[in-house]
Amino acid sequence: MRTKLITLFTLIFGAWLQMTGCEQQNKKSTMDNGFASLQDQESTIDDNDTNCSQQRKKITATIDISGLTTDNSVNVGDGERDYYRYDKAALGTVIVTLSDIPETLDDIKNMELPAGTDDIHDTPYLCPALFVCALNQAFNDKEECKAMLNYIGKRGHDIHTGVVDAYPSDWSQLFQYKSLPSILSYFEGATKQNGWQPSKPLTIKMHLTKYSYTADDFVVRLQIKSSAKASPQFIEIWMEDTDNDGKYDYYYPTNYLNLAHSLGVY
Repeated sequence: MRTKLITLFTLIFGAWLQMTGCEQQNKKSTMDNGFASLQDQESTIDDNDTNCSQQRKKITATIDISGLTTDNSVNVGDGERDYYRYDKAALGTVIVTLSDIPETLDDIKNMELPAGTDDIHDTPYLCPALFVCALNQAFNDKEECKAMLNYIGKRGHDIHTGVVDAYPSDWSQLFQYKSLPSILSYFEGATKQNGWQPSKPLTIKMHLTKYSYTADDFVVRLQIKSSAKASPQFIEIWMEDTDNDGKYDYYYPTNYLNLAHSLGVY
């Protein structure tokens, strides 16, 4: 048995605490929206103020982990290394819901996060959904897309090297496409018949399987499925123990290009 096994029990408990505060947050969001509406009525004379209000839309994010089970034992081997065992491994489905699709970096930074979450990197589950949203901007606003991807994947502030925009080759691979017409097909309700427009609020399902666990104990792989593709994709989530207390508390995804693979049009 490994000295340091991945256990998502603490993570799941934290996510449960997040869920308990969602109702209260939703009420607060409703009050905020009502207040914003009053402000908009008062500022109809000033077009600039109206435009600013539209840009500052408030997006609410929630996480449902009721589909996960814990206390699962998962064995991992690569044919060369010894097998590793993860006791307390989480298996099942997580559902992330966004009230609207973020279109800018400011939209992401100003999101109403689940209770107990101060940053999108406090949980492994928000960032993959936000990657899809960022890729949706790839051919609407290239620079905004890059800013969003850098922030979500922490590439603008690499915690290991401090290098800004550390993977420029990724941009050439992404922008080899002319468009990504079906990128929103990772969200529920998006079909070819409706032009790949998802239902609102936007929901995305992520699966933890026995293949989510690898020989690297700081990586967990979330499986997500596009309705435009036959096979699901894996998003790798890197996990950090920033305060050295033996528990992972910082999460960021790395391979967003997997999401665009075979969906792009040349």
